[in-house]
Amino acid sequence: MYNVSIPGADYAPQFSSNSGGRTAFPTFYVEAVENRSKSELEGRPVFDEVEYVRIMIAGDQKTEVVKKVTDAVRNQYRGEYQYWKQTQQQAVTGTPIEQWPAASVSFVKTAKVLNVNTVEQLADLGDAALQRLGMGARDMQARARAFLLAARDGAATEKLAAENNRMADEIELLKKQIAEMGAKFAELQTDSPRKGR
Repeated sequence: MYNVSIPGADYAPQFSSNSGGRTAFPTFYVEAVENRSKSELEGRPVFDEVEYVRIMIAGDQKTEVVKKVTDAVRNQYRGEYQYWKQTQQQAVTGTPIEQWPAASVSFVKTAKVLNVNTVEQLADLGDAALQRLGMGARDMQARARAFLLAARDGAATEKLAAENNRMADEIELLKKQIAEMGAKFAELQTDSPRKGR
């Protein structure tokens, strides 16, 4: 594995979430780094906690960028960074590949080795990354795309069904309120003295 480590550098690779099917995803962590000037002053090792990010590319197990977290990194991966700061867990956006019913155990293992962790990443992979996944990868990508499309369509259907149920509940509530108001009105009419003619 090629590990490009650039501690302290302001180098920010320009990986987009959909550049030719290559998807970059960050993993944030804290490392104890010796502060040499403080160590010399104190006469003992003094360490500072420094935030780092490891950036991996879906479909490419050989490229990994490790660097200090800078403002540029915080802006580039704003959502993932904020989630990590709040929970100390890595944000995963999408359907985990191991939760996808169409993926066999061996396919999941191969995909994870190649940093393909979600069905969405598989659907967006480029040709070179698909070749690394091996035989049947194009078929799996087509299945992933179909799965995501069906999920999108299913979500729209579920949203409409939920809206229908909500409206039906509101109609029932309104019918009940009208019936109660009718009963109270009838009660008021029978209780009030009638004027003579």
